[in-house]
Amino acid sequence: MTLALGWRFIIVDGAERWKDKDLDALESAVKAIAPETTVAFFAREDNRVRAPQRLHAMVLDAEGKIDAEDAVKPWELPKWVLAQARELGTELEPDAARALIGHVGERQQRLCVSSRSSRWVRRRDQARC
Repeated sequence: MTLALGWRFIIVDGAERWKDKDLDALESAVKAIAPETTVAFFAREDNRVRAPQRLHAMVLDAEGKIDAEDAVKPWELPKWVLAQARELGTELEPDAARALIGHVGERQQRLCVSSRSSRWVRRRDQARC
């Protein structure tokens, strides 16, 4: 229960470790969630561990949305960084993308944050030097 007014967010991490039998109580709780509440289930899936299909079905039955972000292979990271920069409306040179990866590492989350604040990135609408 909350005393706050307005929209509420519930973040649930580690859904990849759940089994179907763990979802019985959750299923009834999801049906009773107030319309002004957003629940985000996070699951770090790989070849060995997956969120239960029943959880996927529950989310879709509640008219929810399922988004998946696949991990990028290390050799594909420069292209991924360039695509992220384009999506942000910026221009990034391939050498700068490789330098950024070398500086912050191969974790996509760190690269995404770094590419948004990097001095190597310049706006497309800026004049070239």
